[in-house]
Amino acid sequence: MEKKNINFVHHSNNWLWGRSVIIVSRDGYGVATVSYPNDEKDTAYIHGLSVFELKRELGYGNALLTEAEDSVLLNVNVKHIFISAEQDWVRKWYERRGYIFDHEENGLVTLRKDMK
Repeated sequence: MEKKNINFVHHSNNWLWGRSVIIVSRDGYGVATVSYPNDEKDTAYIHGLSVFELKRELGYGNALLTEAEDSVLLNVNVKHIFISAEQDWVRKWYERRGYIFDHEENGLVTLRKDMK
């Protein structure tokens, strides 16, 4: 997917459980976190993806998800990305972006994308 011309800032933290990278659009309208747990070397989790409501449907979400996925590609060990959705429209958007259903728990649908 083509990335809208939005610039991002990445902030990385190392924790006891693993590493997280917070990705924020320079204008502050979009944010997401990518987590890499120590006990799942081949897995990344994208979570907290959010776009300021007045900026939705302007390409921020697609640009942000692409930026998060591109940052995962830098980690050659990752074979799977997981992302969760509470709302049906979000799940459908992730599916259009190549994610497939993995499991559902307590109303939260988790989708997976296998890296090539």
